[in-house]
Amino acid sequence: MLQSELEKLESADLVRRVPAASESEYAFKHGLLQETVYDALLNRDRKRLHGLVAQTLERAFAPIPEDLALILATHWQEAGDAPRALPYYLTAGKRAARVYAHTEALNALEQARALSGSVALDATTLRALYQQRGRVLELRGEYQAALANYVELEELARARGDASLELQAIIRQVILFATPNTLTNLPRAIEYAQRALAYARALNDRPAEAQVLWTLLLAEHFSGNTERAVGYGEQSLAIARALDLREQLAYTLNDITRPYAQLRRISEAQQANKEAQALWRELGNLPMLTDSLTNAGMGAFFTGEYETGFPMVEQALELSRETSNVWGQAFAQEVLGMMYYPLGEWEKALTYLREAARLGSEVNFVDPAFTGLIFAALIYRALGAPETAIALMEKIVAAPAPSPAWYSGPLAILAILYADGGELERAQALLEQAQRVFEGVTDSPAPFMLAFAEIVVRLAQGESNAAYAASTNLLPFIERMGIKPYKSLALFLHARVLEQQGQWQAAREAYERAYTEASLVQTRAVQWEIAAALVRVATQLGNPAQADAWRARGRAAAQFIADHAPPELRGSFLNRPEVCAVMDSGA
Repeated sequence: MLQSELEKLESADLVRRVPAASESEYAFKHGLLQETVYDALLNRDRKRLHGLVAQTLERAFAPIPEDLALILATHWQEAGDAPRALPYYLTAGKRAARVYAHTEALNALEQARALSGSVALDATTLRALYQQRGRVLELRGEYQAALANYVELEELARARGDASLELQAIIRQVILFATPNTLTNLPRAIEYAQRALAYARALNDRPAEAQVLWTLLLAEHFSGNTERAVGYGEQSLAIARALDLREQLAYTLNDITRPYAQLRRISEAQQANKEAQALWRELGNLPMLTDSLTNAGMGAFFTGEYETGFPMVEQALELSRETSNVWGQAFAQEVLGMMYYPLGEWEKALTYLREAARLGSEVNFVDPAFTGLIFAALIYRALGAPETAIALMEKIVAAPAPSPAWYSGPLAILAILYADGGELERAQALLEQAQRVFEGVTDSPAPFMLAFAEIVVRLAQGESNAAYAASTNLLPFIERMGIKPYKSLALFLHARVLEQQGQWQAAREAYERAYTEASLVQTRAVQWEIAAALVRVATQLGNPAQADAWRARGRAAAQFIADHAPPELRGSFLNRPEVCAVMDSGA
C-alpha cells in the first residue's frame, strides 16, 4: 500500500527516487514542499513518525554507530522522548569534540543540557554532560562561560546532596583558576584546592584526591613554589599509580616535568615527559600529546639540545594543525619563535611569534598572546626598529590580562626601550611599575625581563653599583632555571657593567666567557654584540690585533643575522652603530 501511494506521488511530480539509493528511498522534489507537508501534520502524528523513524534506525543499525547519534537524538527529541534523546546528544557531542568540531560539539551538548531538566539523570551522566560542555567551552576560549558551567554543576550537586559530584565541580573550577587563561587566579586556585583536598580525604575519594593534588601542583608551580609543587605532584603520582588511574597519571606526569627541570632534576623531568607522551598516545588524547611534545622540545632547547628540541615542537605544531587545535598551534609557535630568537634566525622567529600571539588572542590563551609579542619586541629592538617594539608593548599593556602580574614583562621591555632612547624618567617609572605588579611567578619570562630591564636602566642612569647588584643576581637565576641559551646574555650584561665601571681587564674576561657560552649553544643573537664589545675593550687595552680578530668574528655573526632578518629591516640592523663597528674591516 505504501509503495502504491509513493508511486502516485512520484507520478504527480511531488517526490522522486534518490539516485544510487535503494528503490524504496524517496525525496521531496522541493524543500518548501517538504516543509509544507511536515507543518500540515498534526503534532501527535509528527511525534509518532519521528519515534517510528528512531525505532527503525535503532533496529536496522544496532549497535548504533556514533555518526548516527545526532540523527537519533533529533528524532527522539522531536518525538518528545527526552530520556532517549539525551544520551544520543551526549554521544554526538563527545564524537564532535574528539575531532575538534567544537561548534558542533557545543550545539549537541547544549541540547542535552536543555533536556536535562526534564530527565532524572544519574550523577555519572550529569558529570559527563557538564564536564564535556565545560571542556569544549575552554577549548573555544570561552573561559567565563566554562566557569559558569562548573558553578551550575556545583549548585545542582548541592541541591541533590551529592558530595562527590560537588567535589568534581569544584575541581574543574580549580583547574580554570590554576592554568594560564583569562581567569587565572592562583591564590583562589590554592584556596579552592585545599578545600577540595580536605573534602576528598573526608569522602575517602582517592581518585579525586589524586586529581586535587595535581591541581595544587599546577597552582604552586605557577606561583613559583617549585619544591612544594613537586611534593604535591609526587603525592598525586603515587595515588594514580596505586589505583592505575592512567589518565590522571598522564596529566600529573605531564605537568611535573617543568618543576622537575627547574629543580635541575633533568633525568626525572625527561622520564616523566616520555611516560606522559606514551600515555597520551595510548589514550588517544592528541591535544595533550601536543602539549607534552612542545614542553619536551622546550626543555631540550633550554639544555642546548636543539637537534632534539626542534623536531618535537614541529611535530606538535603539525599535529595541532591537523586536528584544528588552535591552543596547541599557539603554544608550539610561541616556543618555536623563542627557539629561533637566540639562534639569530629572526625572520622565522618573528613569523612564529606573531602568529602565536594572534592565535593565543583568538582563544584567550594569554601566555603566547603576551610572551609571543614580548620576544618579538626584543627582536625588533635588536633590528633597530624600536618604534615597532614600543607599539607592540603598548598594545599588550592595553589588552586584558588575568592579573596585573602579566603586565610585568611588557612594562620591563618598555623600560628598556625608553632607556635606549634616553627617556630615563619614563624608563624609571615603567621599571618601578613592572616591579610593583610582579607577583613572583618564576615559570615565565618576567623575572628575566625585570632583571634585564633593571640593568639596562641603571646603566643608562650611570648607576653602575645598582646595575652591578642586578647583574650578579641574574646569572644565578638563569643557572638555577637551567636556561642555557640565555646564560650568555646574562654574562654579557654583567660584562657591560664592569666596562662602565672601567674594570677593563675584568670586563674582557667576562665578555670572553659570555662569547664562549654563546658559541656553545649558537646564541648568535648576542654573539655579534659581545664581539663588538670585545673590539672596544681590546682597543682600550691597546691590542689592535685582538680587536681585528674579534671584529672578524662579530662580522660573521652579524652577517648571519642580516641574512636571516626580514628584508625590510636588514638595513636598519646593518646601520646600527654597534653593527657598523664589526662590519667595518678596521683598516
